[in-house]
Amino acid sequence: MAATGARQVVITKVGGTPCGIDIEAVLEILPPKDTTPIPGAPAEVLGVLSLRGGVVPVADLRTVLGFPVLPFDQETRFVFVAYGENRIGLVVDEVVEVITVEPHTCQRIAGDFARNPGLRAVIRNGDDLVLDIDHEVALDACLGDHDTWAPWGNGIRQAAERKRATSAA
Repeated sequence: MAATGARQVVITKVGGTPCGIDIEAVLEILPPKDTTPIPGAPAEVLGVLSLRGGVVPVADLRTVLGFPVLPFDQETRFVFVAYGENRIGLVVDEVVEVITVEPHTCQRIAGDFARNPGLRAVIRNGDDLVLDIDHEVALDACLGDHDTWAPWGNGIRQAAERKRATSAA
């Protein structure tokens, strides 16, 4: 696969639109679970949940990408992906399939069409067009300083440093 430049992509539906996420970033796909809201988190973050001994945030990929939010149904899934050194759950309408993407089937998006930083390219999959999503870029653009609210963040350390600086003054 590496010799040809091909890669595998998980095709999901997000806001009813086919979107691809690199399979190498996907850690796990599960049905939705209850989340606990995080005060101060961006609107795109539904909350956190306990998963495999850790606390993992969940973001609505529909909101992150600017699509309308749809209610959860029997097809809704949480796609857990690597996000830097951490993991995050992404809400998608459904998981459709895994495809192999050849470089010649991708077209980069540029100019006014590239206003969403998470949109890397468009993939031609037969007669269908699939948005090739860079989830880390998309999340970075909307989640802001996640160190202050995310369970892996150092917000507690930052608060302690501020407190020390204030008491020393």
